[in-house]
Amino acid sequence: MERRWWRISTGHAGPCYFGEMQYGPQAENTAATPDGRRCGEAISPTLGGDQGRDCAGMTALLLSATSFDHTLTSGGLVANVSLNHELLQRDGDTNKVIDLMLTYFTRGGMQLQFNCISPALLRQAQQCPEQHRDILVRVAGFSGYFIQQIPAIQEQVIARMEHQV
Repeated sequence: MERRWWRISTGHAGPCYFGEMQYGPQAENTAATPDGRRCGEAISPTLGGDQGRDCAGMTALLLSATSFDHTLTSGGLVANVSLNHELLQRDGDTNKVIDLMLTYFTRGGMQLQFNCISPALLRQAQQCPEQHRDILVRVAGFSGYFIQQIPAIQEQVIARMEHQV
């Protein structure tokens, strides 16, 4: 009888990546990394260029995130993208965001998550959390109230590059 590591009694299973569950708590236990991440900073939970490392723009980020076959993993391949908070208020920019999303999924991307909130407002929430209890942010594979996140995750959300389209 042939045995394969991915075969289970109810069907087939394969590798997947769900970094959103432990990337914040693991920050304090992970040394600095060669990409510039410092000890104590949250580890990237997604394919998105976190902590401002995606300096070539949103198109480059999404092309990079879809540069390999996502079907090799069954889940958890999410790209976090932070958009400039004024972007969706400008005429025509909404259609540009839709075009980028369609391109991402046409190229095989699995999940795309957006935050569209000012880093300055998030800093205010850190300073006066009682005044900003209603701010929801996309953290990784989940959304959560910003003020309820541990400091490493708050900093990671703030440090994401705000993209223009």
